[in-house]
Amino acid sequence: MRILIVQTAFIGDVILCTPMIKSLVDAGHEVGFVLKPEASNLLEKDDSLSQLHIYDKRGRDRGIKGFTRMLKVIKNCDYETALVPHRSIRSALLVKASGIQKTIGFDKSAGSWLFTDKIVYRQDHHEVIRNHSLLEPLGITGEPPPPYLNFSLEDIEKAEEALTVWGVDDVETLIAFGPGSKWLTKQWGEENFKGLAKLILKESDCRIICFGGNEDIGLCDSIASIDKKRIHNSAGMFSLRESAAALRKIKMAFSNDNGFMHLSVAADVPVVAIFGPTVPEFGFSPWGEKHVISGINLECRPCRIHGSEKCPEKHFKCMKELTPEMVFEKSRSIIDGNIE
Repeated sequence: MRILIVQTAFIGDVILCTPMIKSLVDAGHEVGFVLKPEASNLLEKDDSLSQLHIYDKRGRDRGIKGFTRMLKVIKNCDYETALVPHRSIRSALLVKASGIQKTIGFDKSAGSWLFTDKIVYRQDHHEVIRNHSLLEPLGITGEPPPPYLNFSLEDIEKAEEALTVWGVDDVETLIAFGPGSKWLTKQWGEENFKGLAKLILKESDCRIICFGGNEDIGLCDSIASIDKKRIHNSAGMFSLRESAAALRKIKMAFSNDNGFMHLSVAADVPVVAIFGPTVPEFGFSPWGEKHVISGINLECRPCRIHGSEKCPEKHFKCMKELTPEMVFEKSRSIIDGNIE
């Protein structure tokens, strides 16, 4: 069967759909995927996909003209079934208007009335499990596989080239930081990451690599400034797949609740996840048993499912009161098992 998955949200959301791809391909189906250009690098080397459709809904495909272009592309692929983990009405309209016979999405989706099959959105389940439940009408059940990413030899070479330039050898212990976020309130903050870096460097003979996009270059530069010989800034240097290739060398990662957190999980790296306005109970915590969550209990938490540009209570205690010492201590279980 030819099956289309539509997920045009954030990078982390696409990574959390990869277990669906694996299960569908293992069951003998051909799979296509619709995603935003910012996330396309994640799946460009996934040979298990038959088609990758880039929908630039906020750029060249903005508006009716772009919607019509994407609609034509999908119609020409003759998909028999569409799976829509993205809960927007635009995604539901896209698969409905394409004429795909069987369309499966969540009952909480804005366009749920457009689906032929509606699956209960379980707030108490992890997003990986929620997404995988969309496969049930196709007879695919059971425990989902873990998130994954495929990368090329070129991706590995680019990552190793950077490590060589920094003078990192194969026996050195590397720790990753993911200090950025699209949402301001999800950012633990420059000074906190600096404080954490000082504790880590004092505790162990290791190096730290800061990851992020172009928008994180200044933030990562500031963190690296405390010890430029042992902290390196890769923000804006790597593509998403190249970052995943670099993460093969990483012992553990510290990250905000962001796409890098899920990228680290897909690269099989233990993560200390820093949660402020959001909570793991929303279903977007690191998938698996090897990770730990760091956050503090407050009456106002959680405030938003995706965070926001400013604290609704105007005190931002969820991040300000979460100290580097608290996060470092929370990471002990991973450090003791992974860091010499």
